[in-house]
Amino acid sequence: MNNILIVKNITKRYRNGSGIHNVHFAVNQGEIVGLLGANGAGKTTAIRCCLGLLGPDTGSVTVGELPAGSPEALKSIAFIPDNPNLYPLLTVQEHLYFRAKAFDLKGDIKTLVETALQEVGLFEFATRMGGELSRGQRQRVILAGAVLQNASLYVLDEPTAGLDPVSIQWLIDWLKVKAQQGAGVLVSTHNLDFLCKVATRVVVLSQGQVIREDMVPTEEEKFQHWQEQIVNLLKGERKDD
Repeated sequence: MNNILIVKNITKRYRNGSGIHNVHFAVNQGEIVGLLGANGAGKTTAIRCCLGLLGPDTGSVTVGELPAGSPEALKSIAFIPDNPNLYPLLTVQEHLYFRAKAFDLKGDIKTLVETALQEVGLFEFATRMGGELSRGQRQRVILAGAVLQNASLYVLDEPTAGLDPVSIQWLIDWLKVKAQQGAGVLVSTHNLDFLCKVATRVVVLSQGQVIREDMVPTEEEKFQHWQEQIVNLLKGERKDD
């Protein structure tokens, strides 16, 4: 597989001593990788480094073959934040037209916007104001923008926060389709149940360091044992295999 994102031994320390140390992982084309950890484990710092919002003290982050934060790298990344805010007085389609202009998209923009809205199930909400949407609907507007952008890497931060079970299942199915289409997906969350359903590989962070990285088992018996091990890790109770 081709690497879409490579995080190579990055360290980022804050003045209070918190941060991440020697974090390393990759996201390949067609893969969904979960970045799992409790609050304060370092997930947000790692995500910010991946997006180029923070520069690591040591190590490197590349998107494709480009340094994170470079203009060309940013064009290929779609970030879906934990709180997907929209301009309350802009309609759904106006948000997408704005995004198309920001990314200098060419061609039939109206058709591109309509296609993106159909993909995320919001075509009938095109003229709805951003301030009238639920959290799940706002998230789908952001996802529609990612479709419009034709992103090769999706980065999601706590995507299940505030979503009902139906919306969570829709998101799982949608992300799997994007991976099948060749995109790379990085999901940062503390929700192990969600990752078990969506991810192909999980990177576990604790106290700013990678403490485990595994493919998610597909066999039920192995999966149950693996899930118990991950829960014990998150509790700080390391047990032998």
